[in-house]
Amino acid sequence: MKQTTLDLNGPILSFTTNPVGVASTGVSIGSTGGGTATFTGIATASGTGSIAYQWYDQNGAISNGTYVTGAATTTLTLSNLISPTDHKREVYLIADYVPSAYGQGPITAGTARSTGNAINEPISSNVGILTVFPVLSITTQPINTTAIENVTAVFNVVAPSSDTSQGTVSYQWSLDGTDLTDSSTVSGSNTPNLNISSSQVGVSTVQVRIINSVASNSPLYSNVVDFGVIPLRKLINIEKYDTTSSTAELSSHDLLNNGELTILSQYNTSGTSLISLYAPEQDINIEMDIYGGAGANSGSYTGGQGGYSRIRFTMKKNEEYTFAGLDIVNKCPFIYRKGSLIAVVGRGGDAASGGNGGAGGGINVVGASGGGRGAGSGGSFVSAGTLSPSGIFGSSSNLTPISPDTKATGQTGGRTIPCPKGNYWLSQGKSPCSDVGTSKIYLGNGTLVSNSASITRGFKSGYDIRQTAGKGQAQFTQQGPYVSRTCYNTGGDSGYRIENRNVTYDTGVVTVNTSPTTANLSWNQVRQPPSPYPGEVSGYFTIQRNFPSDQYRSYSIYIDRVKSPTNGSVVSVGSMAAGGDTTTGGIVVRSLIQQSSNIWEVFFQRNNNGLATFAREFIFRVTGYEDFSVYYDDTYSIPYECGYFSTETVLGGGNGGSGATGGNGGTNSSGGGGGSGYTDGSVTVVSTQQGGSTGDTKVVLRVIT
Repeated sequence: MKQTTLDLNGPILSFTTNPVGVASTGVSIGSTGGGTATFTGIATASGTGSIAYQWYDQNGAISNGTYVTGAATTTLTLSNLISPTDHKREVYLIADYVPSAYGQGPITAGTARSTGNAINEPISSNVGILTVFPVLSITTQPINTTAIENVTAVFNVVAPSSDTSQGTVSYQWSLDGTDLTDSSTVSGSNTPNLNISSSQVGVSTVQVRIINSVASNSPLYSNVVDFGVIPLRKLINIEKYDTTSSTAELSSHDLLNNGELTILSQYNTSGTSLISLYAPEQDINIEMDIYGGAGANSGSYTGGQGGYSRIRFTMKKNEEYTFAGLDIVNKCPFIYRKGSLIAVVGRGGDAASGGNGGAGGGINVVGASGGGRGAGSGGSFVSAGTLSPSGIFGSSSNLTPISPDTKATGQTGGRTIPCPKGNYWLSQGKSPCSDVGTSKIYLGNGTLVSNSASITRGFKSGYDIRQTAGKGQAQFTQQGPYVSRTCYNTGGDSGYRIENRNVTYDTGVVTVNTSPTTANLSWNQVRQPPSPYPGEVSGYFTIQRNFPSDQYRSYSIYIDRVKSPTNGSVVSVGSMAAGGDTTTGGIVVRSLIQQSSNIWEVFFQRNNNGLATFAREFIFRVTGYEDFSVYYDDTYSIPYECGYFSTETVLGGGNGGSGATGGNGGTNSSGGGGGSGYTDGSVTVVSTQQGGSTGDTKVVLRVIT
């Protein structure tokens, strides 16, 4: 009988080699260059079948990849180990018996392929635990630091371990290569933050050693940096910037060695400019003189003096102090500590053509009223720390308030706010008086002032209601004094007119001939009178009379001529007889003929007795009416009061001064009132007064030693 290889019961699987724990170095997440770990597991079984392998960990079956090989073999290799991801990874191997009857390929007759399944398959190996040592790294290196003698300098390092569950990180700082220990001048020598001071002026080196007993790269050393010690000073750093610029103008001033620091309005000539100050090295006890700007002059009238105050406070290290209003536009200094107004003095009011401006008030002092009719009143008093969070722009401002803030009207001044609200920080959810943390300067539009320092800040640029001055009344015309005068109601007429009147004129005695001659006796010279008077008549005589003019009270009469005589007659005739004797009635008027308006012909006739030989004289009379030219004035003039109110031009009033509360603007050519001063109570007021500043605004800082 022929024997077969049929195994009806199947083989038994067992591991002859189990994986064991492995330790290796690692790298932090995202890095390369980590260590390698290898795990081995070997299983056996009787029979002609084969064994299949698969490695596993806590997350399931392991697959080959960039950093994994042998996932389905007896040897698993893990590379670029990561800490802490790969630490305490539990790895094990599962073995599975593959019977020969289920092999692959063609079957050859007479060949035994009848192995059964292993009775204990699949089987798992022991667990091999992977230990990955942590790695130390320095994410923030210490930097070169300078401090004044006997003032503490701080050095910092940030050196995390990739796996905080393994070991403890410790630190050891050294100075010029010598390990430091805590003392009166050193603290934190075994911490991430070293505080050190020295009285020795010069430069030393500082380094820190980071230690972790299980870290693969322990100890780890930082960069070597300089520790500079300089002579004692009180340094102020100055950042001057405009609300439209992304960079600041930087400077420094040593109050101890260089004396007072005076910040004048000429530092910035724009109403949008600001100045940030901070003490970079230590706290400094400061005494500060604050001068408000004087108001503008007008002709012979002067603007009000600015207010003046002297205060004291401690300027904290790396804490922001902002000066606003130090310019020729506002002339009113506002001093802020981070986000809070700590002091302001009032600007003087402007003069006008009819009055002086009122003086500005110092801290806790009201502004003075201006001069002249209708002068603006000074800014009112506000107790320390009681400013309302809702402000009022003065009527002279052209800015638009944001509710609940408002704007005054007419000549009224406004009221500032205790903390600037800003624009950018408001949009970031920062309340007006809150700090913004360690930060550079951000403008109201969100622009970063790139070269500004990262210090503790709180000032919020862009909206702060410093424009509190009242607006002076504009030039206008108004009713002036009453002017008295006399007027006349007139009427009637005047001119020349022709009138006539009855008149009688005598020629007077007209002498014809007082010494008769032979010729007079010759009647041959006498022509015949006109019909119906036949007979002898004498020669004729021509009589002409011009009459004088008359004048009367209110008019003049000029008599031109006799126009229409109604009667003419010879009143008397004086005759002469022959030999010079006279005979009454010897000569009579024969006829009287009017030749023209003023020429008459008289004809004489000798009586019958014939004794008279000629007419010696006669008187001629004419009666009638005459035209005469009369200048008449029938006008009348009745006096009455016709006065009037004059018109006068009022040149307008001066603007008030800005301050905690602004002065009112003036009216009727009067001066504006000065602004008032204020403090939040956090500073010591040494002295304060109304007025006292006659020029531009300025601030003077000195150290209190």
